[in-house]
Amino acid sequence: MPLRFLLDENFPPRLEVPDHTVEYVDLAVFDPTLVNARVPDWMIYLAAQAGGFDGVVSRDRAQLDQAAEHVALAHTNLSVVTWWKRIDDPIAQWGHLLAYMPRIVRIIENEGPQVVVLPTINIDSSHHSQTRSYVRKVVSLRRSSMTELSLLRR
Repeated sequence: MPLRFLLDENFPPRLEVPDHTVEYVDLAVFDPTLVNARVPDWMIYLAAQAGGFDGVVSRDRAQLDQAAEHVALAHTNLSVVTWWKRIDDPIAQWGHLLAYMPRIVRIIENEGPQVVVLPTINIDSSHHSQTRSYVRKVVSLRRSSMTELSLLRR
């Protein structure tokens, strides 16, 4: 049976993704009375627990710093998935969530409910280099010459 995650109201619109291990439900679909009503996160947690969800996905990491939310979470079997740093691009946010979700599912299945704070999306200088610099580095490590590489291309 797939894990069910409630998407907080500020989460981008749900994408149709063929994933048999996870079901995503928009808060507005689950309970429209919880949307745009300034409902505290702890109430959403309790509603999600009552609704049979396994977790909540939220863009608001700050909720994890609030005492009322701590108390509510302690009285549920919910996991919470959020981000270390907010992602404003909805495609990037969904892509990030979907990329990590198989690992998140395994952790929850093996260890029980979790608070998961996903890392930032970041490509620093260790993740890229100019093409020619990269080729020169590889050639140097292989002790080949650029001429030898060009001969292989033919």
